[in-house]
Amino acid sequence: MKRGENLRQKRGRLNPKFIDKTGLRFGRLTVLDIDESKQFGNGVFWKCKCDCGKILSHRSGDLTNLGPKSCGCLHRETTGAMARLRLREKHPMWKGGRLIAGGYVRILNPDHPRANRAGYVAEHIVVMEKKIGREVLPGETIHHINGVRSDNRDENLELWDSCHGSGQRHVEKMAFHTQEIISKASDEELRIISAAIEKRISERNLPTSAV
Repeated sequence: MKRGENLRQKRGRLNPKFIDKTGLRFGRLTVLDIDESKQFGNGVFWKCKCDCGKILSHRSGDLTNLGPKSCGCLHRETTGAMARLRLREKHPMWKGGRLIAGGYVRILNPDHPRANRAGYVAEHIVVMEKKIGREVLPGETIHHINGVRSDNRDENLELWDSCHGSGQRHVEKMAFHTQEIISKASDEELRIISAAIEKRISERNLPTSAV
């Protein structure tokens, strides 16, 4: 190296293709100078400063060939932001804060004590707690009368004080669906249904009080 000549000047004198990257920006990285502590053969390492303040070195080719654009903070921030956006309106997969998992509806409610790590809680729990005016306690379970796990209407939910088996009592399920049909029927349809029930009762010789 000639007197008064720095490493960048030497590289330029020995290699016509050498490009001085001092002051250039690559993403969040600003090139400060050649890193003289990491020179191996013809390879050039550049000392860079990230916008977050961290100093690090990168090989010349890595900077120009779509290599790192930060000290790693950009990746961490982007990954964290994407995770949060999956739960919010800005994400293209946003479904209004409602999803179905295992047949159960889950709603976004990150402040609920039973919310999972993503901030979702089973909707039937929220509906039942609103109905009874308190939290659903450990050991208490919520039973879907008609067997449809996604049907979280107030009238379809029962609070049980212990775990219950799968399935529904047949009579409950029939009664529930019958009530649903009747509630939606017109006057004419009700007359037809009533006549059909009376005929069935007559065929079985059942006393009216048994119905």
